[in-house]
Amino acid sequence: MSWMPCSGRETFDELVWLPRMLQKARRREESRAAGCDLMNGYMFGDNDFVDHRVLRFLRIDDMAFLKLVQEYPRDEDVARIVIERSERTAGECSSFSRRLCRMLANFALLEADEGRTAPGLKRNIIRFFYNRMMMPIAYLGFRRSERRREAL
Repeated sequence: MSWMPCSGRETFDELVWLPRMLQKARRREESRAAGCDLMNGYMFGDNDFVDHRVLRFLRIDDMAFLKLVQEYPRDEDVARIVIERSERTAGECSSFSRRLCRMLANFALLEADEGRTAPGLKRNIIRFFYNRMMMPIAYLGFRRSERRREAL
């Protein structure tokens, strides 16, 4: 089975998406160390739609986030440090999480695409729409942005 990060619904200190973003960051680092792409199509960082919003809320960019991931082997440590440095309160994290879940329909597209919803026609239609119509456009923009960043 190919690699897949945890659900975006998972939380750390009431902040959704953070556990998933940590897994993607670690996988990105594994990919770089191995000299090949192990991300299985997943995007990470400032060029990812949801990662970008979470990073911005936490007042950190993806490169600084990756440095913490490299420095600390435990996701819990990185998450705690990032939240503390952001000076965000538990209430702010909870409020941001509710807004993000509402904006993204509680991650319904991702949950269906990753097989976390009941099998059937609805999931198949969502997967088709997500993978054939939305993601090709997102991948083009992501690749272009990553090439620009690596050229700097």
